[in-house]
Amino acid sequence: MTPDHFDHLQFPGALINIVAFRMRHRLDQHLRKYGLDVSVWPVLACLWQQDGVPQARIGEILGVPGYAMSRGVDRLEHAGLVIRQNDPDNRRIRRVFLTDAGRAMQAVLQPVACQLNRDMLTALEPSEQAQLVALLRKLIDQS
Repeated sequence: MTPDHFDHLQFPGALINIVAFRMRHRLDQHLRKYGLDVSVWPVLACLWQQDGVPQARIGEILGVPGYAMSRGVDRLEHAGLVIRQNDPDNRRIRRVFLTDAGRAMQAVLQPVACQLNRDMLTALEPSEQAQLVALLRKLIDQS
């Protein structure tokens, strides 16, 4: 590709961003029905898999800077979906726990997210879907 013929749609990063934007937008529309937005979704999804994770560890898992993680947890705490507690063994560590309301949201929101993913991937055969996930994980692991 030469400088006089630049096509950003030839770059995987640009294509990933387009797909991610579309998926985020659709998920955001559903989350807003519950007073949430897409910025808190990864935190909820992480806590549904493992509750009581240190706040800094959630950021590491998601690849999100600390300030962004703190804002997301603040929003979820304000909404009554999570609480923060000091780690009993190390007071510098703040663990994030789902409240009953936060756990209940899983039954409501997880099926929506799963359906949105299925809808987005309908253009791909099941084997292509599996290959896409494997390739994306490979990229994440190497970065």
